[in-house]
Amino acid sequence: MKAGRWSKAEEDRLRRLRVAQGLSVSACARELDRPKGAVSAKLSKLGLTTQEPRSTWTDDEIARLEALRAEGLTYADIGDILGRTSESCRSMAGNRFIRSREADPPAPEGSPALERALERLDRLTAAGMARTAALAMIEREMPDARLRGRVSC
Repeated sequence: MKAGRWSKAEEDRLRRLRVAQGLSVSACARELDRPKGAVSAKLSKLGLTTQEPRSTWTDDEIARLEALRAEGLTYADIGDILGRTSESCRSMAGNRFIRSREADPPAPEGSPALERALERLDRLTAAGMARTAALAMIEREMPDARLRGRVSC
């Protein structure tokens, strides 16, 4: 990975990658073989935005969000399906007043969110963390998984 001063050619290439091709900071860093932080700093110095462009929700995505939420899926699972973050899904649902059958349903058995939470619980306890502390941490990090009541301490 490169370090040090940027050449004029590298700066020009960065401008083309970011502005003309619309690549993310991470993709630009890969293309230029530079650390992501260095690319982000250079973009700032060049007066170019480092904030990733937000993709607009389509009507189809919103309809799918509403249907999946009505089925009782968690925001994490919906995000996996739609290719968005759980936070983005939760925000859009709140903006559109989309509610599920339950106020905040637990993840269904076998859901990706629940499986990830259980795997994380196993890793943390195997590393020596107390089960109750690990459970509390996971509930803060992954509220959609709703582990309490499913896992004994």
